[in-house]
Amino acid sequence: MRSVEQELQKMQAWLGDRESYWRGEVASSEKAVSAAIRALEKCNESARNDAQQQVRYVRYDCSQEQAALRHAIQRLHYAQGELKNVRHYRNLIETAGQKHKLRSQQHRAFLQNDLARACAKLSYAAQHLKAYVDVPIDSTESQ
Repeated sequence: MRSVEQELQKMQAWLGDRESYWRGEVASSEKAVSAAIRALEKCNESARNDAQQQVRYVRYDCSQEQAALRHAIQRLHYAQGELKNVRHYRNLIETAGQKHKLRSQQHRAFLQNDLARACAKLSYAAQHLKAYVDVPIDSTESQ
């Protein structure tokens, strides 16, 4: 029973590490999305300013910034999904651990209480049987 509890603890610790990792990935992905939004806004603003100033022969292509934003958003969604999965499985493992702990406690209680009572009853019965066997047989009754 202890080995199962140890394995559950190892899984919970590993999932805890994974949760920390993915929380960090979500945070860095959120920063990357913010930076990509700022870069795209800067590109778009530069294009508007030059259009207002009627600068010719300068063509602003913000497709790289748009692609970077899409990539950052995809990465954020992936990290959020992984974090959600880790939390889900961590809850499942925690629930399984609680159920296992309850069953273990019930088995221990049985072994400590019910088994002791059963052994006491068997000992009592064995004593009575031994006393019965030890009763001398009267030779007059056998004839």
